Amino acid sequence: DMAHRAQSILDRMDEAYRAGNLSAKPTVLTYNTVCNAWAKSRSDDAASQVMSILEKMETMHTSGEMYVKPDIFTYTTCIDTLAKQGTKESTEKALELLNTIEERYNKTFDIDIKPNVR
Repeated sequence: DMAHRAQSILDRMDEAYRAGNLSAKPTVLTYNTVCNAWAKSRSDDAASQVMSILEKMETMHTSGEMYVKPDIFTYTTCIDTLAKQGTKESTEKALELLNTIEERYNKTFDIDIKPNVR
Protein backbone atom coordinates (compact mmCIF):
# COMPACT_ATOMS: atom_id res chain seq x y z
CA ASP A 1 0.00 0.00 0.00
CA MET A 2 0.95 3.67 -0.08
CA ALA A 3 2.31 3.83 3.47
CA HIS A 4 4.72 0.97 2.84
CA ARG A 5 5.81 2.57 -0.43
CA ALA A 6 6.34 5.94 1.25
CA GLN A 7 8.34 4.26 4.03
CA SER A 8 10.46 2.45 1.45
CA ILE A 9 11.22 5.71 -0.35
CA LEU A 10 12.16 7.41 2.93
CA ASP A 11 14.43 4.50 3.85
CA ARG A 12 16.15 4.67 0.45
CA MET A 13 16.55 8.46 0.72
CA ASP A 14 18.08 8.14 4.17
CA GLU A 15 20.43 5.40 3.00
CA ALA A 16 21.52 7.43 -0.05
CA TYR A 17 22.08 10.54 2.09
CA ARG A 18 24.17 8.61 4.60
CA ALA A 19 26.19 7.23 1.67
CA GLY A 20 27.06 10.76 0.58
CA ASN A 21 24.24 11.86 -1.74
CA LEU A 22 23.43 15.21 -0.17
CA SER A 23 20.51 15.84 -2.54
CA ALA A 24 18.70 12.80 -1.06
CA LYS A 25 18.63 14.27 2.46
CA PRO A 26 15.18 13.71 3.98
CA THR A 27 13.72 16.72 5.80
CA VAL A 28 11.12 17.08 8.51
CA LEU A 29 8.57 17.45 5.70
CA THR A 30 9.68 14.12 4.24
CA TYR A 31 9.30 12.37 7.58
CA ASN A 32 5.94 14.08 8.24
CA THR A 33 4.66 13.00 4.83
CA VAL A 34 5.50 9.37 5.61
CA CYS A 35 3.86 9.68 9.05
CA ASN A 36 0.77 11.08 7.34
CA ALA A 37 0.71 8.16 4.90
CA TRP A 38 0.79 5.74 7.84
CA ALA A 39 -1.91 7.73 9.64
CA LYS A 40 -4.21 7.47 6.62
CA SER A 41 -3.50 3.80 6.07
CA ARG A 42 -5.65 1.03 7.46
CA SER A 43 -2.55 -0.82 8.60
CA ASP A 44 -2.68 -2.51 12.00
CA ASP A 45 0.86 -1.34 12.68
CA ALA A 46 0.33 2.31 11.68
CA ALA A 47 0.66 3.55 15.26
CA SER A 48 3.88 1.64 15.87
CA GLN A 49 5.25 2.88 12.54
CA VAL A 50 4.61 6.57 13.27
CA MET A 51 5.99 6.22 16.78
CA SER A 52 9.09 4.56 15.36
CA ILE A 53 9.53 7.47 12.94
CA LEU A 54 9.04 9.98 15.77
CA GLU A 55 11.60 8.22 17.94
CA LYS A 56 14.08 8.18 15.06
CA MET A 57 13.54 11.90 14.41
CA GLU A 58 13.95 12.76 18.09
CA THR A 59 17.14 10.69 18.34
CA MET A 60 18.60 12.25 15.20
CA HIS A 61 17.69 15.76 16.33
CA THR A 62 19.15 15.20 19.80
CA SER A 63 22.39 14.02 18.20
CA GLY A 64 22.67 17.26 16.21
CA GLU A 65 20.79 16.61 12.99
CA MET A 66 18.67 19.76 13.15
CA TYR A 67 16.94 19.18 9.79
CA VAL A 68 14.71 16.46 11.26
CA LYS A 69 13.41 18.25 14.35
CA PRO A 70 9.87 16.97 15.00
CA ASP A 71 7.27 19.74 14.80
CA ILE A 72 3.65 20.06 15.86
CA PHE A 73 2.52 18.28 12.70
CA THR A 74 4.74 15.32 13.57
CA TYR A 75 3.33 15.11 17.07
CA THR A 76 -0.33 15.63 16.14
CA THR A 77 -0.07 13.00 13.42
CA CYS A 78 1.32 10.54 15.97
CA ILE A 79 -1.38 11.44 18.50
CA ASP A 80 -4.11 11.04 15.88
CA THR A 81 -2.75 7.69 14.71
CA LEU A 82 -2.53 6.40 18.28
CA ALA A 83 -6.06 7.58 19.04
CA LYS A 84 -7.45 5.91 15.91
CA GLN A 85 -5.96 2.59 16.97
CA GLY A 86 -8.64 2.60 19.66
CA THR A 87 -7.02 0.53 22.38
CA LYS A 88 -6.71 1.64 25.98
CA GLU A 89 -2.92 1.46 25.70
CA SER A 90 -2.78 3.54 22.50
CA THR A 91 -5.16 6.13 23.95
CA GLU A 92 -2.95 6.42 27.04
CA LYS A 93 0.13 6.80 24.81
CA ALA A 94 -1.63 9.54 22.83
CA LEU A 95 -2.48 11.45 26.00
CA GLU A 96 1.05 10.95 27.34
CA LEU A 97 2.51 12.32 24.10
CA LEU A 98 0.18 15.33 24.21
CA ASN A 99 1.19 16.05 27.80
CA THR A 100 4.87 15.68 26.89
CA ILE A 101 4.72 18.23 24.07
CA GLU A 102 2.69 20.65 26.19
CA GLU A 103 5.27 20.40 28.98
CA ARG A 104 8.12 20.78 26.50
CA TYR A 105 6.48 23.83 24.95
CA ASN A 106 5.81 25.40 28.36
CA LYS A 107 9.51 25.02 29.24
CA THR A 108 11.02 26.09 25.92
CA PHE A 109 8.34 28.19 24.18
CA ASP A 110 9.50 26.49 20.97
CA ILE A 111 7.00 27.73 18.38
CA ASP A 112 7.58 24.59 16.25
CA ILE A 113 5.87 22.45 18.90
CA LYS A 114 3.26 24.88 20.17
CA PRO A 115 0.06 22.86 20.66
CA ASN A 116 -2.59 24.26 18.34
CA VAL A 117 -5.66 22.65 19.94
CA ARG A 118 -6.54 21.36 23.39
